[in-house]
Amino acid sequence: MSARLAGADTIWMKGSGVGLDEVREEHLVRVDLEGDRLEGWSRRHEEWPIHTELIRARPDVLSVVHTHPKFGIAFAARGL
Repeated sequence: MSARLAGADTIWMKGSGVGLDEVREEHLVRVDLEGDRLEGWSRRHEEWPIHTELIRARPDVLSVVHTHPKFGIAFAARGL
C-alpha cells in the first residue's frame, strides 16, 4: 500500500512485514521514486518498484494497493 500527495516525487508506503490490517503511523516509510528511504524507521517493502513505476508512469494516480485476493488467485490458478 502506498500513497503520494498530488505532484510529489515521493511516496509513503507501509513497511515490510506489516499486514494491511496492522498498519500504524510508525510502520510508514517515505521513499523517492528511485527507492531511497527518506523518512521512517520501517524497512522499505521489497515491492517498492511496483509502486514507484506505477506512480512514475501515471501522474494522476495517487495510491497503489498490491493485494493477493484468495478468490482471484484461485481463478488464476484454474486458468479462468
